[in-house]
Amino acid sequence: MELLDEFRPCFTAPAFTTFALLAAGLVARPAGRTVCGMLAGAGLGGVWHHSRAHRFFASAAWSADAVGLRWAWWYSGWLIPAGAPVVIAVDDTMFRHAGRKVHAAYRAYDGSLKVPKGGKKISRGNTFVIAAVIVELPFLRLPAALPAAARLWRRRGPAKTALARELTGLIAAAPACRRRAVHLFADTACICTGLRRLPAGVTLTGPLPRHASLYDVHPELDYPPARGRQRGRPRAKDSDSGRLSRRRSASQSSSSHRPGPAATRAARPASGGPPASSPGVDGTATGMAKFAGNEAPVTGGLGLDTHRHSRSLVAFTTA
Repeated sequence: MELLDEFRPCFTAPAFTTFALLAAGLVARPAGRTVCGMLAGAGLGGVWHHSRAHRFFASAAWSADAVGLRWAWWYSGWLIPAGAPVVIAVDDTMFRHAGRKVHAAYRAYDGSLKVPKGGKKISRGNTFVIAAVIVELPFLRLPAALPAAARLWRRRGPAKTALARELTGLIAAAPACRRRAVHLFADTACICTGLRRLPAGVTLTGPLPRHASLYDVHPELDYPPARGRQRGRPRAKDSDSGRLSRRRSASQSSSSHRPGPAATRAARPASGGPPASSPGVDGTATGMAKFAGNEAPVTGGLGLDTHRHSRSLVAFTTA
C-alpha cells in the first residue's frame, strides 16, 4: 500500500480507493485480468457492484498520462543511475478484439500473429502506440521495458509517427527526465520526417534502410578501423563542402574546354549524386538537416548521401 501512495496525487479520494483495490486485484489475479476479474481478485465480488469498477475507467476524474509519468518518475529514481540517460523504446502493438461494438477496432498489422510462411499478419482490434522506458534489472539477463505512456491509434486520426512524437515529448518534459539525455529507439516505420524534429536533448536511433549509401565512419567510434594507404584516386566526397566548392571552381576556371573524365569525377561525388557544392548537401548529418528544412543544429549519425537517400539518417541530436 505504501507503493500505491505515490499515485495518490493523481486521483481524488474515492477514485484512489478504487484504484488501490483494483491494482491489488490485478496482482492477485494470475489470469483473466478483466475489470470484473480484478474486482474478484481483490475479494470484492460480493461487496461492490461491478458498475463501480467500470465507472472508474469510464468517467472517473483521473489522467492516464499523469499516472504513467508518476510511475516513470518513481522507478527512474531506483532503476536508472543518477546522471545516466533515459532510454525510450516506441512501437505499436495490437490488442485483438472481435466484437463489432469495440471502439476504434480496425484490421491492422499484428506483429505477434502466428501465420504460415508468406501469410499476412493482419488482425482486428485496437492498435496502441506505446512508449516504454528501458531499464536493467539485476535478476534478468535482458533489459526490461516498463510502459510509461500510450496513445490509441484511429484510422482517420493522427499517424502513428505523430503519436510517437507526442509521447516522446511528453516523457522528455517529465520531471524524471530533467537534466538527463533521452535516447529514443524505434523501428524502420518511425525513421521518417515525423520524428526528425524532436525536443532538445533527444536522440533518435533506428535501423538503416536497405538502400542507404554509407561513405564514412562516425568520428565518435571508440576504435575506428585502420584505413592505411588507399589505392586509387582521392575521395571526392568530404565533410567540408567549401573545400570541394573551391576545388570544383578552380578546376572549371583552369580549363576553358569541356572537362575530361578526371575533372568530372573530381567534381561529383563517388556515388554519382549531385555536386557537393549544392546547397544543403555536404555529406553530413548537418547537411541533411538543412536539406530537409530543419534549421536546428544537428550532430551525430553516419555519413550518408543526403541528396539521393534523404531517409537514410540513423541517429541525430537536436541541440
